[in-house]
Amino acid sequence: MPGNEVAPDDQIGFAVVSGEINPVDGYLIVRQSEAHAWTEVWLPGEGWVRVDPTAAVSPLRIERGLAAAVPETDQASLRARNRFEWLRQARFAWDAIANSWNQWVLGYNAERQVRFLSQVGLAQATWQNMVIALIATSGIILLALALLLLVRVTTLRMDPVQRAYARFCRAMARRGAPRKLSEGPRDFAARVSLQFPQLRETVQHIAALYVVLRYGGEKNPRVLEEFRQAVNSLR
Repeated sequence: MPGNEVAPDDQIGFAVVSGEINPVDGYLIVRQSEAHAWTEVWLPGEGWVRVDPTAAVSPLRIERGLAAAVPETDQASLRARNRFEWLRQARFAWDAIANSWNQWVLGYNAERQVRFLSQVGLAQATWQNMVIALIATSGIILLALALLLLVRVTTLRMDPVQRAYARFCRAMARRGAPRKLSEGPRDFAARVSLQFPQLRETVQHIAALYVVLRYGGEKNPRVLEEFRQAVNSLR
């Protein structure tokens, strides 16, 4: 009976008057200027009664959007009229970025977490296998970083003579004559000279300069530059 009804709290109604599909992500963009809100109050004996202080919405606005409903003489915003296509596309891109942030960062919850894990093949993920996966992934990353650091430290420790001789060895390896670990500079040069007679003079000269610079006890800048030029000539 109306006399026995308990008046609930007032409520607010909301309706989408118009909107715009974002072609970047395919979702509907509803801005404040494209929506309409009203208040409904509970009146004893009548129930919920709509109390809308605003004017009626133009049918043209519902069918074609705000831009079509606003007269041309009205100083509407550029965003509503969409006259500049590049500005419209930029706004779509920015809205898509903001929507992605809201969905995957601000709105990340347990349901989205399960969905994401299912997409990467962990549909039946438990905390045990998640911990195992985390440890394994962290171990792989740390191992890769350690290897990169080791290569970097090894490169830094090599002096200019060693770096130049390493380039010479790589150049010979590309030609089909890789240096054996047991070969010294003179033995390597002798073998390369037999395999490539046309390079005999250059290879012997490089080996002689390397022996002087590496084992002579003094790195003469002039000799070092001559050694580098000889190595670079084989590239």
